[in-house]
Amino acid sequence: MALDSLDPLTAPMPAPPVRQFSFTDFQTNNPTAPPPGDRLDAEFDRANNAIDGTIAWANVSLNTDGTLRDAIVGESNLQPGLFDNIASDATAEVQPLVDQAAAYSASAGSSSVSASSSAASAASQAVISQGAAGRANNAQVAAEAARDASQGYADDAQDAATGAANSDNDATGAAALAQDYAVVTQAWAEHMPDPIPPNILAVMGVTGDHWSSRWWANQAAAAFGALTSLYLGAFPQPPTQTPTGGTIPIGAIYFNTTTNQPYVWTGIGWVPFYAPTKAVTLSLAYSANGSQTTFPLTTVDLAGNTYTMNATTPEPLDVFANGVRLLLNQPAGVGDWTVNAGTSTVTLTAAPRLGTIIQMDVLTPPSTLAPSRVTSVGVQDFNLDPVTGAPGYINGSRTSFALVTPGARSPLTVNNAVELLVAVDGATQQPGNDYSISADKHSIIFTEAPLVGARAWATWFAPGGAVIPP
Repeated sequence: MALDSLDPLTAPMPAPPVRQFSFTDFQTNNPTAPPPGDRLDAEFDRANNAIDGTIAWANVSLNTDGTLRDAIVGESNLQPGLFDNIASDATAEVQPLVDQAAAYSASAGSSSVSASSSAASAASQAVISQGAAGRANNAQVAAEAARDASQGYADDAQDAATGAANSDNDATGAAALAQDYAVVTQAWAEHMPDPIPPNILAVMGVTGDHWSSRWWANQAAAAFGALTSLYLGAFPQPPTQTPTGGTIPIGAIYFNTTTNQPYVWTGIGWVPFYAPTKAVTLSLAYSANGSQTTFPLTTVDLAGNTYTMNATTPEPLDVFANGVRLLLNQPAGVGDWTVNAGTSTVTLTAAPRLGTIIQMDVLTPPSTLAPSRVTSVGVQDFNLDPVTGAPGYINGSRTSFALVTPGARSPLTVNNAVELLVAVDGATQQPGNDYSISADKHSIIFTEAPLVGARAWATWFAPGGAVIPP
């Protein structure tokens, strides 16, 4: 607040600062987060503005040394009784005139009795005396009025002094509070290495463990530094040592500019940072009856297969009508079908013609089939008995083969065709369409018999809890 914007004799007292943001509530809701800096700045700015306003208000009437400014006191600011002495002096000076007038009056009265010739002179003297007495009385009234006015001025001056003292006390308190907040802010920014002491936060009513912004910055630097120390850089060939010539630590990473892929060091060799995951497809086929729109996947299809979807994380589906892919109705109103994973049901927007083959391809990645594989065994490769047996065992007409382990040839129990990844002469077979599992769950049954001399193999993605024979 500028001094020249204030009235030279009066100025309203500045309003006290009012806190606009609760740091207590913020820290309660965000116990590990640093206080918002913009909010701290805003609170300090409000305190600073209040202090500046108070100083400007006091400067209207006070000099920097505490004395009153020149020409700042008016009649209303004078101390009561200031002119009492003036009135008393005026009365003292007038009283002899009054006494003299009284003497003249007495003399005139005496002279009027003794001689009539003196009457005119006495009357004249009496008039003079009367006038003098009137003037004296008027002077006394004026003096008393001046005395009363001086008393009023003094009272006003006393009130103004009291207000200035109160403003000074308020300014001192605001300055102390601002200093406390400055200490808290510095502690929150720089305190190391332990939580900020609770006595520092007491002025803000903050409780609990709190770390400074410098502490969090060091934590972030340490974490990021550990991460960056493992990245060796980009090379066309696998590096054999760190950029400084040291031994490559386990977990180190580099980017291969030849394959455009990151690799990680296992302590034995470099392996891809990520690897593609195989997926299998189960195809279900149904023949439409001409009015049917709902197709439950749990109903046996033309090949005797069913499937129950995961209601929590539904598997992706592809739906075809006589080989033509249909569009998923998403968003609503623009597609050909919808799915209810809870009931494993596909609903078509319109009923297909009689005899239309509706095919559902259920995309099931191995991670879905075996979310908790036996980690001590992992994914095992099993031969189809007797693919590696006597020549000519695949005779061109046989479709059923026992599922056994290689070597020990122990029987396997496979509950679902989608647990197997099967290939015949290098061609991947579709579960449900190209092969299924026997009722006793120990054999694989091909829809068409492999040709004579064909080579076949299967990978079993054993689900968690599955019994793995030796």
